[in-house]
Amino acid sequence: MSILRLRPLTAVVTGFLLMSPLSVGPSLADQFDGTWRISHRSATCANKQGGYTLTIANGKVRGRISSGTISGTISAAGDARWTHPAVLDGAPVSWEGRFRGNSGQGTYVSAGGKCGGTFTARRN
Repeated sequence: MSILRLRPLTAVVTGFLLMSPLSVGPSLADQFDGTWRISHRSATCANKQGGYTLTIANGKVRGRISSGTISGTISAAGDARWTHPAVLDGAPVSWEGRFRGNSGQGTYVSAGGKCGGTFTARRN
């Protein structure tokens, strides 16, 4: 086989490798990976304000507070949702918000809509 016949094949293989996912850096979902400090406030809940830490890794939101486990997800666009049991009665509390760069904000509501509030997030 001549060298002239190999060149087009080499160009095709090189182009394929450059476009393959193996040559791409970290996924967009990983851009929020790290430890985050959540600060919350409420006018309607018994727990008027407070905070906790959660971890984001590979699109998953995880953590632990005194009443149980934090579990949820975050999209590559920064849309996050997670839940954990309420400290006072163990009922689920649902959180959702938007993360951008090293900060985020959103809202939370307890099961049945008994109370709710707002939160801010800051990457540690």
